[in-house]
Amino acid sequence: MDDARIASITAEKKRVAGRYIGRGDMLYYDLVGELVMGLILHDRSFDSIDIAFDDRPCGSLLGRRFTTYLGVKIDQGCRDMAIIAPNVRLSIFDSMNCRGLQVADFVAGAIRRRYEHGDSTYYDMIATKIAIEKKFP
Repeated sequence: MDDARIASITAEKKRVAGRYIGRGDMLYYDLVGELVMGLILHDRSFDSIDIAFDDRPCGSLLGRRFTTYLGVKIDQGCRDMAIIAPNVRLSIFDSMNCRGLQVADFVAGAIRRRYEHGDSTYYDMIATKIAIEKKFP
């Protein structure tokens, strides 16, 4: 997988907690929206983006509202940049049977461990593949 690239977004819980009290789903929506817009800014040649989610923690969050929110965020962001918005497709998989999501779990764990515990052992293994690393305001 020489052509694989990693994009991540992290949020400091203390900084965002007050804005999202009782609205954890909106934090999730905003994080995904910011990350997708970061991808589009990084490479404006995308004509489509496929986003895969694990069905266990996300199944209840995903649906019509999330799809609508993400579509509006992307359309508005692309309009602001004067580019054509890519087609976005959301898919839900069981991570127990999806190797791609298992890799994503490893990557997320490596990044989390670096920021929350100061241990960059696993982060260092993936560091050369990280194309985008955003901090959520």
